Amino acid sequence: MDSITISSKNNLDNENKSHSYEEDIAIILRQTNYTRITAIEKLRQYNNTVDVIKDYMGIKPTEKKAPMKSINQEIYKQIRTRLDTSMSEYREKSHDLI
Repeated sequence: MDSITISSKNNLDNENKSHSYEEDIAIILRQTNYTRITAIEKLRQYNNTVDVIKDYMGIKPTEKKAPMKSINQEIYKQIRTRLDTSMSEYREKSHDLI
């Protein structure tokens, strides 16, 4: 590729990003009572129009818990945790005796 093609491609990428940014601001302004300045600040803070609108509506983000993959994995996880805590307690007791 020659330098003209590369520079024009970079210009198109920059135009698409700014165009998308303006579209996001327009969506936020339509869906909320925010001013343009507030919408830009919130968009920079959340980097997602949906999250900005959820914040406006008072919807708090929920933490997604990782689903248990299988019962067998959960059983072994609990066994490992129990053994780790038991060994830690044993080491503390044996260290205190010395």
